[in-house]
Amino acid sequence: MTIAEDIITVRGGWTDCGISSHQAPSLVQLADEFSLATDVSIYREIDAAEARRLTERLLHKDLVYGAQKVKPARAAELADGFLAQFGTEGARYYTNTWFNDSGSIESWNSATDSTFDAGILVIGPLCSGCLWIEEED
Repeated sequence: MTIAEDIITVRGGWTDCGISSHQAPSLVQLADEFSLATDVSIYREIDAAEARRLTERLLHKDLVYGAQKVKPARAAELADGFLAQFGTEGARYYTNTWFNDSGSIESWNSATDSTFDAGILVIGPLCSGCLWIEEED
């Protein structure tokens, strides 16, 4: 089982996770491949440390109520596995979401038609991909 399959199975709900079929996609190509909005103003670039925190948070808690979806240790393991596959030197990370210091969603720019959505797009030196969560209230 791939890390993407593990994430989809463990996280449940509407979770999209995978590797791009494009060798070196642009942000627009990557968003489009995963059926996300292609307006680049929706996304903001984040650094590797924030990408790691965000990925773990997306796996650990739901978007609507902050209820636990995946135990913290497993969420950390999956986050590390997801991000490692892209390579670290030169990887670029994009999200539509801002979390506050307590880990709650502060705001987001919708990239789907769902009531709540949050995720990360990674354009890496080895490959590129996406982890996106959608939820309804």
